[in-house]
Amino acid sequence: MTWDHHDPDLAVIRIEYVLGTLDGRQRAQFVDHLATCTECATEITALVDSVDALTLGAPDAEPPVGFESRVLAEISAATPRRRVRSRTLLFSLAAAVIVVVASTSLLAAWPRSSRTYSATVVERPLWFHHHQIGTVYAQLGSSRWMVIVSSQHTTVRRVDCIVVTDTRRTVDLGSFAYGTGSSSWPAQLPVAARHVRQIRLVSLTGVVMATSGVSPWGTWASS
Repeated sequence: MTWDHHDPDLAVIRIEYVLGTLDGRQRAQFVDHLATCTECATEITALVDSVDALTLGAPDAEPPVGFESRVLAEISAATPRRRVRSRTLLFSLAAAVIVVVASTSLLAAWPRSSRTYSATVVERPLWFHHHQIGTVYAQLGSSRWMVIVSSQHTTVRRVDCIVVTDTRRTVDLGSFAYGTGSSSWPAQLPVAARHVRQIRLVSLTGVVMATSGVSPWGTWASS
C-alpha cells in the first residue's frame, strides 16, 4: 500500500497506531510501511513520548464519576459527522488523556444529543488571536479537574499552562507537549473553575500561544 505523507489521514493513522485503535489489517500495513519510512518512525517515537509524558503528568486523583463521558460527549457533539476518522481520533485522544479505556461499543452507547453533562462540565474556547484552536473542559464543583484539547499546528513543541485566578494569582501547572495538531492533556485547577480568570499556554521562550478567558481574543463567560 502507498502512503501519502501529505494526506491528513496519515497523521491520524499514526496516532491510532500508538493508541492501539487501528484494525488488524491497517496495523499490519502500517507496520510494513514503518520498516522503510524514517519520517513515520520518527513521528511514532515522538507520539509515544507524548503519550508517556501525558500519563506521567496526569493528576494523582481520579476524575469524578461521569467526567470522562461528559467530556467525550461534548467533543462528539462539536465534531462534524462527515469526519468519521477525525471524530474517532478525538474520542481516542480524550480517552487516552484522561486515562480511560473506551471501547467502540461504549462510545456508541453514549447519547450524543444529551446535554445533561452541561450542569457539571463547563466548556470554554481556547483562542489564538481571533481563531478558536481548541477547548478547555472543566469540572464544576470541588474536584477542579480539567482537560485541554488543542488543534493548533506550530513549531512550538512544549508549552507551560498558566492559570490566572480571579485574585490575579498565577499558577504554573507545568510543561506539556504541544503543536502537533492534536495536543491534549489533563490537569487539576488550583481553584474552583468559577474562580479562574484566564488560562494561558506559553512557549518556553515566553510567547503566548493560546488563551482561554479574559484576553483581547476572547472572553471566558464565567469571568
